[in-house]
Amino acid sequence: MDEDAVWIQRLRRDLPHHAAIIDGLAQAVSADVRWRFLSVSCSLGRGNADRFSDIDAGIGFDGPIDAGDLERDAVRLAESAGDLLDALVHHWPGLADDERRIAAEYRSGVQLDLVFHAASRRTGRLPDEEYAVVDKDGRLDDVPRARLAARAALVPGRCREWNFLGWWAVSDTAKYLRRGSLFEAATRLETIREHALRLFAAAQGIRFPDYGLTSLLDYPPGKLPVGLAATYARPDDRAALAQAALAAADLLERCAARAASALGIDLDTPMASAVRQRLADAVASINDRCQTPRRPS
Repeated sequence: MDEDAVWIQRLRRDLPHHAAIIDGLAQAVSADVRWRFLSVSCSLGRGNADRFSDIDAGIGFDGPIDAGDLERDAVRLAESAGDLLDALVHHWPGLADDERRIAAEYRSGVQLDLVFHAASRRTGRLPDEEYAVVDKDGRLDDVPRARLAARAALVPGRCREWNFLGWWAVSDTAKYLRRGSLFEAATRLETIREHALRLFAAAQGIRFPDYGLTSLLDYPPGKLPVGLAATYARPDDRAALAQAALAAADLLERCAARAASALGIDLDTPMASAVRQRLADAVASINDRCQTPRRPS
């Protein structure tokens, strides 16, 4: 029995509601000549899914299909797979103009995240992360080693981008703290944190570091950087936000240093020291304001 068959049998045993929808999709794909493959990836593909996981899947279609027809047929296909509660078909950023994504909710509580690709644009699949439920043309037989190598070659450049944009967000945070725009400051804190976590994931050698926290939690050992918790604060507490901003700047610096060492690249940016001082001045201003005794009324 091949690994794909073992995988679906294990899924039917452990997550029957998920498996029932995948089986329904497989039947619909097998019965229609336009659909050439059905693959399942992410947590289900890696084998670490639980009952709260959604189904991340892809279907390859043959030949040009009118966008309106594809959107209509995507809903019909999702309906054929189970008791559908609601669905949205739309064009997802990064997809080709003729490709679509459907987000569907079933009454069982299972969610489906399904992308329709042009089959001709797809070759190979990721080992141990993606399973071919239906593959009429053998397009998913091979491991796309050249594509993986090309993606890995992009990581150093992405690290430079993440580091620079992280410090840019630190500067924004200082600005918003000065202005007292606390919710904007909190939003930029999230940006700093996400760029830092991408750098930390790259340092761990995770295949897809782009997803930051999700990347770190999805791959064993699920290790998170020290000091992460200190970067969170209530968005209506200026003093707490200021301390979280300092912690976020520290986290970004440590994660960048770790990525630079692991990948053998230079991530130093002259902007970092200037931005650090800008943040320190903003925090000092807030601390002075908090410590100034109020005059009696």
